Amino acid sequence: MKMKKLHSSIPLTIIEAIAAAIVIYAMIYTIVMLTPLNRGVTHLYSKIFITDSSIYAPHTLRLFKHLICLIPGIIISLVISLFRFTSVTVTDTEIIIRQGFKSHSFKLSASEILDHEEGKGSGFISYKKRYLTVKSGNITKKFRLKTFTARAVDDIINRIRMSNAEAIHPKIKKIIENYSWHHDTKLVLGKAEIIMREAKNIKTNSLIALGICAAIIILALILKIRQNMPFVEFFIIAVCACFFAIKIPFEIKRLSKNINMCPEYIDFQGEHLMIGDDHFLISDIESVIITAPGSSSSSIYPVQRYLTIKSVHGSFKYWLGSEASISTDNYKKIIGKLNEAFIYCPEKIRTTRGRH
Repeated sequence: MKMKKLHSSIPLTIIEAIAAAIVIYAMIYTIVMLTPLNRGVTHLYSKIFITDSSIYAPHTLRLFKHLICLIPGIIISLVISLFRFTSVTVTDTEIIIRQGFKSHSFKLSASEILDHEEGKGSGFISYKKRYLTVKSGNITKKFRLKTFTARAVDDIINRIRMSNAEAIHPKIKKIIENYSWHHDTKLVLGKAEIIMREAKNIKTNSLIALGICAAIIILALILKIRQNMPFVEFFIIAVCACFFAIKIPFEIKRLSKNINMCPEYIDFQGEHLMIGDDHFLISDIESVIITAPGSSSSSIYPVQRYLTIKSVHGSFKYWLGSEASISTDNYKKIIGKLNEAFIYCPEKIRTTRGRH
């Protein structure tokens, strides 16, 4: 039985534990210093370290208080991290999700497993929460993949997809193959509509970014005039405000480049795959990398969706729109048809949240 086990990123978990320890330590130290516990800690220090021949050292007392507060912080943070630590194991037949000391097992054949991200942003800081949703019968469970990297989530989804493909009975695979030979499936992307929606989205985002930038600069200018703000401070605020709009020209340049990479349609017919003017044989294709449908942006700029095909004739990259210009349902149809086209070699397809 093939098995793929993935777990929370150890470095990220350690960073999270250290951050939690510092916060808990600060809270305990504040409570100790502002309550009668301060006298109790001082008394404990005197009992342990002060003898008839010893000399009272204030800095040693302060160090002792810090240690008394830091040690519980470290212990509590380690316990919290242990309970929040997550691992996901994918076998040929099931997926096992462990969170802390709890374990959940689901049969792949009887479950629908979806992944998605929720982007969060605050100023220049942004991050993503990653989830795995399992639907099995009347039960739906949502699991937070804490400190999982994007690559780890991609590995989980790709392993599940491959396990499901390998579990399909050979007779069913033959039926799907015969159907594709006699029924041409042509997915029309609507290149003009995708470009129009993308351009509209860039225009909207640009106006928002420029509006924020202008508002900050105007407020800084008012402060400069009314409260005689130094020019250096005004200049620093103005430069920082411009960061909101710095991505606009890059977005416009990206769109102009993507227009030439956007196909009008994707046509599936047996051993043949036609993407716009390009024609491929499935047997000639070495790998297919496509942006994961569950990926989302943590900013106002949407995730761009690409399809990269590597064949014996070279590498070809196509733009399939973005979150804002192609619906998730239509995008999943493309991935579904690719899975059918490569039903005998599912290892050739990989979804990714990274660049490709």
